[in-house]
Amino acid sequence: MPPAALVPHAPLLLAELCPQGFERETQRVRDAIATLPWGAVDLVVLLSPHGARSGVYRDVSGSLSGFGVSGITGEWPTAVNRAEELAADWGVALLDPPVDHGVLVPLLLGAAAGRSVVAATVAETTGSLGDLESSLADARRLAACLGPFGPLTGFVASANSSAALTPRAPYGQQR
Repeated sequence: MPPAALVPHAPLLLAELCPQGFERETQRVRDAIATLPWGAVDLVVLLSPHGARSGVYRDVSGSLSGFGVSGITGEWPTAVNRAEELAADWGVALLDPPVDHGVLVPLLLGAAAGRSVVAATVAETTGSLGDLESSLADARRLAACLGPFGPLTGFVASANSSAALTPRAPYGQQR
């Protein structure tokens, strides 16, 4: 069975950025991602919730320079023809890199482990940004397009790990 994972994308999970005293906890996340059977698939489709708009990235490369962090970059093999097919089937644009951090961080954490990647994103709705209903509709349409990718495709949904901890979080502050 191909792997499917819900992976947090907080940059602080990266070993290079991990706050002192949290090394063990962040290592457990990296270890859990590494145990998924990435070798069982040829391709991984990754979905991020942090796009400027919904779309499929033409190329999977980026950095954390937008967060003021230099030296943390990544580039992954991109199944360009599959990215083009997905964008056409989904009815969205092909987006130029850099990818957003919701794509970059899970890949830096080891999701996809050397496999070709197709990275998709829905328009961000964090806090007061964007239109949640529109992004959810985009995500439902995307899910309907994934069937033809076949049994040798893994899937990663990138997730906010602070979804209800602050007023700015996607679900506001929940008690």
